[in-house]
Amino acid sequence: MSSELEMLTRNLCKRATISQEELNNITSKFERQEIDKNQFLLKGDRSCNAIYYVYRGCCKSYIFDQSGKERVIMFAFADWWITDIDSFTNNHTSKINIQSTAEAIIYKLTKENFNHLISNFPSFETAFRNMMQYSYIREQRRSLELITDDAPTRYLNLTGRYPNIEQDASQKDIASYLGITPEFLSTLKKKLLTEERS
Repeated sequence: MSSELEMLTRNLCKRATISQEELNNITSKFERQEIDKNQFLLKGDRSCNAIYYVYRGCCKSYIFDQSGKERVIMFAFADWWITDIDSFTNNHTSKINIQSTAEAIIYKLTKENFNHLISNFPSFETAFRNMMQYSYIREQRRSLELITDDAPTRYLNLTGRYPNIEQDASQKDIASYLGITPEFLSTLKKKLLTEERS
């Protein structure tokens, strides 16, 4: 088994007990893709028909607000999953765009193959359910941070959790995710750097 698939299997096995035979069958349903920076995995006028596991690189999901401004909802770093779960589950047109922010290697699981795995491998269903619970918790914490924490705290929390984010994503995307302008983020970073040196 390649090191890439080993990383994927470790991710699944963190969430359920899965035999080696089952893992071989499960991973055979994933399609490996090498994608360029800024390549789309999903555009917001189409139905989402796949779930993606990020082996290397980074992807973002975002929408456009009423003024046409891009609003980043989440990042998916290495060893993360990304999709529009609402569109994927309910078969309606997505409002979300999913795009790489850097060159990346991803593993694509189509809806057809996902349904096959859910139907035939209870261990995969358990892993996926646990994954969705974790994702819900993470997004709930992010929503609370946006309400309760100031911008410096949100920035420090983000960079503390994901130290390589500034190599994987642009300042514009990071600012959008934090709910601030790129100009404010630049000022904030200079201020924090000055405080660190003093």
